Amino acid sequence: MMWRGMALAALGHPIEARAVIEETDAFLRGRGFKETLSWHPLIRLMVVGAAGADVGEAEVAFAREALVIAEAISGPGLQAWSQTGLAMACLGVSRFTESVEAAGHAITLIETSGTYRHIEALARTIRALALTESSDLVGGMAEAERAIRCCLERDDRWHRAGSCAAFAIAAAAAATELDRALEVLDDGERVVAETGARGFLPELLHARAHVHAAIGDHAAQRAALQRGLEVAGANGAHGWEKRFGDALAGRTDPVGPPHI
Repeated sequence: MMWRGMALAALGHPIEARAVIEETDAFLRGRGFKETLSWHPLIRLMVVGAAGADVGEAEVAFAREALVIAEAISGPGLQAWSQTGLAMACLGVSRFTESVEAAGHAITLIETSGTYRHIEALARTIRALALTESSDLVGGMAEAERAIRCCLERDDRWHRAGSCAAFAIAAAAAATELDRALEVLDDGERVVAETGARGFLPELLHARAHVHAAIGDHAAQRAALQRGLEVAGANGAHGWEKRFGDALAGRTDPVGPPHI
């Protein structure tokens, strides 16, 4: 059920994905499947991200619960998974220092144990975004570079879009390597097109708007926002749709909040 929810989110069906994830949560709690509950918050957050929905304190509480379970009954791999979930939840509620720390713990667990290498790119992407939000722009770009390298070395196409978006957001914030940032975003969109993962496209277009704003190309920035609005509407990703719509209408900062 969890993997089905993730697949639906990736394919651009966030409403159906969230329904599956809610059903999964009820099922796991009803059956008392504690170890699987320690996986669930991270997957839930991935689905929330595809919808562009706001993350709240409830998601942080779920992530903390998952980490407690993982530390009590599981090995370093699942602990790294749960730390990554906590990092993502903290990023969503703007606790950037805590997000950096949790992602760092996850990366250390992955490196020292040699397990769960398939989530290293995600942990590094989250850490890159949190560093950028903390005004450590050099650190954010470097961590995003590592995330992209992880994807390339392991042929990880699932986390490729997010790592590309994180690099572009950091580059835009630092106002450096902007041409390369656009190339990285083109690569992310290519992978999305090849895999059919339309659910990852809004975050790439959001990052593209950041880069064009940093360049000062307001026509291209507006085109990225307009395209993002259209994709989000077609996906039923109402959170992203509102974010792009507000930016186009001038109700928010033209590129919205940097973290995704």
